Amino acid sequence: MALRIDFFSVSEGHDLERVDLAALVAGGPRAAADSVARWDGYVAASDADEAALVELAALWSTHGVLAGVGVQGICETPRAVSATDAAALDSFDDATIELLAGETAVEQIRSWSAAAAQCVGVAAASDHHVGWWTRFDTGGSVDDGAEEWLTGSAVHD
Repeated sequence: MALRIDFFSVSEGHDLERVDLAALVAGGPRAAADSVARWDGYVAASDADEAALVELAALWSTHGVLAGVGVQGICETPRAVSATDAAALDSFDDATIELLAGETAVEQIRSWSAAAAQCVGVAAASDHHVGWWTRFDTGGSVDDGAEEWLTGSAVHD
């Protein structure tokens, strides 16, 4: 299976389940300037790297701000965040990163952590909450076309 987690800045009190997330992702960070949510970036893993991203998401969940980020679906309760929260997502020691990596490059783990931290930082800097949309490909370990994401990440300012 492959995995993709998209991060959003969300106005306080709004529910991401009521937002057309696919349109926000397709249109980029400025897709809907008047929307209650803004797409800030993503992390993704192909079938080969999925286990490492699942483990990293579990580690992020222990931080609290991203509790539940590894579960399929849309974040039901976007959370208030701070710069400290963002920094915590990218502060894992080398031993922890190497343990998570397995067959995945250590640099990829660090890239995912940096992307998540930056997305949380964008939400904090704009006085928004952070929310996410976690998707596993429906085809499992077989090629599933559009849901067979490549390993990588991107953050938009």
